[in-house]
Amino acid sequence: MTIKTSDTIRTAPGALPILGHLVRMRKPLPFLMSLPDSGKLVRVMIGTKEAIVVCDRDLTRKVFQDHQTFDIGGAAYDRGREFLGNSFATCPDSEHRRKRALIQPSFTASHMPGYSDVMSTIIDKMTDSWREGQIIDVYKAMLDFTSGVTLETLLANILSSDDRRQALEDLSHISSGFMTRMVTPIWMDRFPLPFIRRYQKSSARFRTIVGRNVAEYRRNGISDDHPMMELLSATHPGHGDQPISSAEITDHCLALFVGGSASPTSSLSWALWVLSQYPDIADRVYAEVDNVLDGRAARYTDLPNLEFTGRVVTETLRKWASGWILPRVCTVDTELDGHLIPAGTQVICSTYLIQNRADYYEDPDRFDPDRWSPERAGAIDRGTHIPFGLGRRVCPGGNFGETEVMLGLATVAARWRVDQVPGSTVRTVLGLTVKPAHLKLRVTSRRP
Repeated sequence: MTIKTSDTIRTAPGALPILGHLVRMRKPLPFLMSLPDSGKLVRVMIGTKEAIVVCDRDLTRKVFQDHQTFDIGGAAYDRGREFLGNSFATCPDSEHRRKRALIQPSFTASHMPGYSDVMSTIIDKMTDSWREGQIIDVYKAMLDFTSGVTLETLLANILSSDDRRQALEDLSHISSGFMTRMVTPIWMDRFPLPFIRRYQKSSARFRTIVGRNVAEYRRNGISDDHPMMELLSATHPGHGDQPISSAEITDHCLALFVGGSASPTSSLSWALWVLSQYPDIADRVYAEVDNVLDGRAARYTDLPNLEFTGRVVTETLRKWASGWILPRVCTVDTELDGHLIPAGTQVICSTYLIQNRADYYEDPDRFDPDRWSPERAGAIDRGTHIPFGLGRRVCPGGNFGETEVMLGLATVAARWRVDQVPGSTVRTVLGLTVKPAHLKLRVTSRRP
């Protein structure tokens, strides 16, 4: 086979001089979903810089699994390091194995029953505090839930209530501004533009808050009840011959806080939106939770019996995959789909794109939990359902987050009917995740 150069990769239509595809990227998801029409690999111009977008399932798998050739990098990770530092989520491949080994043990199956007890307790208290006819800011409420779970299960409640409120406010600014920040040239940082100043201030304060609380935690000693903090505490000075610095501990805690909060919050918010939009789906969920839970909070042992609710969660993770853009950088000259990709080329993968392609999923725009039924699921190539990524850098907390969404959705549905407030309009906002903005739901009691 003759290997072509990357110059033979087709450029997406609509590129403008100097701006490239930035105008088309003002509507990023429609632009992203249009790219497969141009081929398995498509050249995109971000200003004057180019990137190769991978639009094919098998090529995406190849990029995700060849970590040495396709290391993480690009604008998204450069901006992510501004507030996450060099954590297990943002570090290069050469450091990833050691850093991941520090946090992976706390995500083993043996911990899930205990973690789930915390999830159930927090969502039980939250949903019990709602009142008939109350209008819920869904994303904010679910962020309170998931951040509370993350802090108690993984981070030993290191943040005070005031610091937690400020950290969540800063995280909201970071998440909302991340897309704009990602495509903003570095040289623009010199200008005091409001969106840049706000993002920089939130990022710096976010790191400062978590770093200060980590330092205080280390001074006060560890807790046997929190395996993650045991691994990162001062009494565990190193992994092998690599010492764990205070800065590295802070980086990992920041990554855990963001990963444990932002992604499950978006997924759970979308799942509740589904109940407000699809009466037939909502009725089936309500019937199932009535049969299994009878008005109480869902527990870990209930999950096998919440089969249809689980399908709703699986379909939510497909439809609104958080990993909507996952950049990589070629470390050496390499071949991809018969093209020579030079070292230094930015290569972009997207779980969102793969999971919403019409040639991989029948009627992908339709929210269809029954595509995951035993009768139909076998026809789906599981290589196209990758909400947590693939390979060594697959999200370590995927099972944790999915369980959290399941317990949250089932508990809300067991107690409350959710309906969208008339006149409200939900927008899809791309930042750290694909999240619903301005999602307001009115709750009506389902308990006798």
